[in-house]
Amino acid sequence: MIKLPVLKRDSSRHKGKGFMTEVISAWYGAGAIIVDLEEQKSHILKREEILIWLYGKVIPVRFQHSLETEAWVKKLSKLYGFSSEVERKASLAALLHDNAKMDVKDRYRVKSGKGHGYDGAESARNRFGDEVIDEEVYNAIRFHPGGREQMCKVEALVFIADNLASFTKPYEFIEKIMEKIYRENSSFEDLVEYVKELEEIYFRYKHGIKFHTSEG
Repeated sequence: MIKLPVLKRDSSRHKGKGFMTEVISAWYGAGAIIVDLEEQKSHILKREEILIWLYGKVIPVRFQHSLETEAWVKKLSKLYGFSSEVERKASLAALLHDNAKMDVKDRYRVKSGKGHGYDGAESARNRFGDEVIDEEVYNAIRFHPGGREQMCKVEALVFIADNLASFTKPYEFIEKIMEKIYRENSSFEDLVEYVKELEEIYFRYKHGIKFHTSEG
């Protein structure tokens, strides 16, 4: 598993540059490879804005999970040879995917009743606009709980990374995904389907739902 720096929540400085310098120095080292320096500068500034907003919106363990999800997106993007644009979009969605989870104050969560994926996508687009939260980023946030059929690369990356970064699922669940990636050298398409199957099994186990078999 990725070892993550412990970022302590300090209300006296969490919106200041000291905190963000700590975050960026700790995390941007694994950032997307962007040749154009102006584009790189813009990406850093947008990421900083997102991190400030997110840090003030979710509990510390959820913030840490979002950073770890982003780190897995970057690792998987490089492992499977995705473009820097796919990595950039998936990284944004990874940071924002749980922004509405456990946040009863968010008006979209109160109004929609459609779950934290939808609420988070709406909240992120409302805050950062549809130029940043385009269709792929929006859908990656919206459908990350459980995934869906025919996901684009951005959606699938966030879906898998979210599972790898989970702090609620048992380690055996995460270990199976890592074995599929590193021992079996699975194709990305096979990996997506495998994680969907694991999620279904875990969901049924968690909620005490029995599988139906031909033997009854």
